[in-house]
Amino acid sequence: MTARAIRRGAALVGLPILALLSGDYYGGQLAQFLVLGAATAALALAWGTSGILNLGHSVTFGAGAYAGAWFGLHVGAAGSLAGLVAGAAVGGLLAFLVAWLPFRRGLPPMTFALATFVFALGAEQVANGWTSVTGGFNGLTDVPRLHLGAAALSPAGQRAFTVFVAVAAIVALSHLASLPLGAALAATRDHQRRTASLGYHVVNLKTGVFACTGALAGFLGAIFVLQVGFVSPGLVGVAMATSFVVWALLGSKGTIVGPAVATIGYNIGASELADRALDYWLLGTGLVVVGAVLFLPEGLALWVRRWLPTRRPPRQVRLGRADEREAGLPGANPAGDGAVALDAAGVVCRFGAFTAVDGVSLTLRPGEVHCLIGPNGAGKSTLLNVLSGVTPANGGRWRVGKRDLTGAPAWELARAGAARKFQTPSLATSLTVGENLALARWGPTHRWLALLRQPWSATVSPAAWTVLATADLIGQRDTVAGDLSHGQRQLVELAMALAPGPAVLLLDEPTAGMTRAETAAVGELLTELAHRQRIAILVVEHDTAFIRGVADRVTVMAGGAVLVTGTPAEVDADPRVRAVYVGRAS
Repeated sequence: MTARAIRRGAALVGLPILALLSGDYYGGQLAQFLVLGAATAALALAWGTSGILNLGHSVTFGAGAYAGAWFGLHVGAAGSLAGLVAGAAVGGLLAFLVAWLPFRRGLPPMTFALATFVFALGAEQVANGWTSVTGGFNGLTDVPRLHLGAAALSPAGQRAFTVFVAVAAIVALSHLASLPLGAALAATRDHQRRTASLGYHVVNLKTGVFACTGALAGFLGAIFVLQVGFVSPGLVGVAMATSFVVWALLGSKGTIVGPAVATIGYNIGASELADRALDYWLLGTGLVVVGAVLFLPEGLALWVRRWLPTRRPPRQVRLGRADEREAGLPGANPAGDGAVALDAAGVVCRFGAFTAVDGVSLTLRPGEVHCLIGPNGAGKSTLLNVLSGVTPANGGRWRVGKRDLTGAPAWELARAGAARKFQTPSLATSLTVGENLALARWGPTHRWLALLRQPWSATVSPAAWTVLATADLIGQRDTVAGDLSHGQRQLVELAMALAPGPAVLLLDEPTAGMTRAETAAVGELLTELAHRQRIAILVVEHDTAFIRGVADRVTVMAGGAVLVTGTPAEVDADPRVRAVYVGRAS
């Protein structure tokens, strides 16, 4: 049994016992504050882990509290249990409705956060005005305690039950954050476009986690109202929403336990200060918050962790090399010498009145390196963005192998066998090299719920293993990606693109920022991967020496259209190509 498991078990047993022994007042406070801490931990999972700031977290918590109170008051002995179920259902449904359309429309994170803030404003108005259900300004009072059958729990039993549920929720959230699903959420936070290009349906991923944290907040709200016995509109309003955000910040939003502990500590301190200096407690708590933001901007948990004598070792990821026979994605690699890996016809992409890609057609065959060149502004990167599902097209068709993927999103193209590497390294910098590679391997084959069961082990394709071995990165699998050099990040991202065994590899300036020696090594790698592994590689590049060393064919673009396609020698000798480049230079 690990030390973490022992600590979790001790909390699950010890804190309910402490609530039993602390008496009605202090035990009741511990129960209330632990529930608030668990709700703050749920916000931390959505915000700190997933990058989704929810300024209306109080709405799902308060709506769950109202559901718990209403069922407890109106449905008799079974009402309290029904209220817990209803609280979770109402919280999850509200969160889903808030998130579904904005995430699908690609609403910017800050705009979404402001929308949730408006949601909290509106919810408080509804709670104040819907008197027949919410009790209006006075709220709902005299909510009965939890019933098990016909018998109600005693006050002590209620406290112990509430504490146990709150601690269990915090433990479950902490465990979830440590799973591959938690790493996928962190990767989405760090670089959403890259995560989608690995094969993850990030819209479903974000909507799912937002709805789940909403359901948990609603359930905890119902638990809270059974403990305190009343609910008022303030529980769904802006003040409560702001409190959740402040508590998460104080405890380090990137952790789970930190925000929960900060919530408990803050509320205990505020309660004691209110008892001793009622006229100054708001000023005192405000000064504490301002001081923490100024001097502990990362929050208390990360500050404490920095000063601990021994830090938690990185998550151990078991990486292996896949067998040649099972290296590729199922059905991704086209067979036969005459096969076509990628076929694009008449691709058009416009931005308003400007046509960035104008009727481009190209064919990519297995085992070839095809370089895409042209002056700046020729439309090369835009074409790559269209073919990889990052940018929508205005016309044309394209397929990978025999599968028509015209207009498909990035995650669907990745699952069909088309991998993408961006010009600027876009790793999840908060994760280790091993975690990044494992996520890249699972992306095309795992739905997000499957990551709840997936152990931290992955077998990457022989091509990816070759890249890692050549760059001497296999021994650095436990290194945080943010600590790597620029050249190492480029190579790790290349290995990530190759990890699941794609049929097509789209590269946008893969040697940008590299030294001449690193560039030469990458050129040799690409040539080997294409010819030995039969991967079709399309490269956007400006380095002419690199192109001559790796390209089997070259396509030159100018003004968004294809100017010429041929071997490097044929392209070099074409006067139209020289005219374009000389014209641009002059």
